[in-house]
Amino acid sequence: MTVGTIPLQVQQVSVGLSYSATSRTVLHDLSFDVQAGEILGVVGESGSGKTTLGVACLGLLPPVFHTTGRVLLAGRNFTALPENARYRLRGQGIGYVPQEPMKALNPGMTVAAHIAQTLPAGLGKKERLERVDYWLAQVGLPSGTSMRQAYPFALSGGQRQRVLLAAALAGEPAVLIADEFTTALDPATRRNVMVLLKKQAQKRNMAVVVISHDLELVAHNTDTVLVLRGGKCVEYGPTQTVLAQPTSSYLQALLALSLQFTPRPPLSLFEPEAIRSAQYD
Repeated sequence: MTVGTIPLQVQQVSVGLSYSATSRTVLHDLSFDVQAGEILGVVGESGSGKTTLGVACLGLLPPVFHTTGRVLLAGRNFTALPENARYRLRGQGIGYVPQEPMKALNPGMTVAAHIAQTLPAGLGKKERLERVDYWLAQVGLPSGTSMRQAYPFALSGGQRQRVLLAAALAGEPAVLIADEFTTALDPATRRNVMVLLKKQAQKRNMAVVVISHDLELVAHNTDTVLVLRGGKCVEYGPTQTVLAQPTSSYLQALLALSLQFTPRPPLSLFEPEAIRSAQYD
């Protein structure tokens, strides 16, 4: 990636879903950029299109979906490439950390095998093992034979999530999509894993998209935020500004719910009076 190139640009992306004799639009004309070292949070209720957006950026939507618009990776039109070219870019050009690690990890593969999949081709056995150990250490897991040879069932939920993160980072992608990747974790582990991701984004100047329903996580850990409702963008901008001064009644209501179910306000900059009086459009 050349200096000054934006790692991820989404330009007027819409996604339609066709099945039987019906069709509907699930994403409507979305546009945003993610700069090097920036973390963008994508939030919204269930069914708002968050995961669809992430999968569309990866070019992995099933055939029943049709996409218009452009996804650019370092200025290159990823959506216009043939599938074999996109396949080669996944992992090293754009990485992915899915939700539900027990479903994402292959139960018949060791930790080392999962991480080695995304390493550059042509490495010797010794160097591959060294790289695996390096990435284990980067996500706070012990290196060495015991962890490398472990299978997913033998790991805790937090360890499995860290393995997925290590596997994604091992490809050294310029862009990383993390989809609800802390949902199944306890609060302490969730914070620790998010801290690891932030450190890696800063260290590697990586553009990151964090898809989450957790407003507190997004408030504390992202630079910009995109709020989706029904596949449409209702708010977009710097996280601190958007959450402190929500212009849509939808986000105001989401913030009210977040405060209702969170033991403490996630940010002192939330305005309680504005949130309490919020009504849906």
